[in-house]
Amino acid sequence: MKKFLPITIVLALCCLITVSCEKGGTAPEGKEITTAVQFKDGADKYFMYQHKCPVCDGEPIEEDYYADTERGRVYFDKEECRDKFKANPEKFLKKLNEHMQKTMGE
Repeated sequence: MKKFLPITIVLALCCLITVSCEKGGTAPEGKEITTAVQFKDGADKYFMYQHKCPVCDGEPIEEDYYADTERGRVYFDKEECRDKFKANPEKFLKKLNEHMQKTMGE
């Protein structure tokens, strides 16, 4: 019986990790992280690991607030941010690209 306890614990942890990965993981503060890849809208994503609004750094991003670019769809946390992005996409794409480089470099 004592031999099965460690195996049971390992299996339980594996299940928790799998469920956590499917939902996008958990932020250090205990908040759920929503990433663009989770949105099943059929659109190409500008950055599939996007989890922050490129305008205000707000979280979580929402599937309903987006703008399509030549490179793919960008998501926002609220409608106002989407509208600001559409007014000056170059400014905010630069910010998103910097976030991408930082995220992928870690």
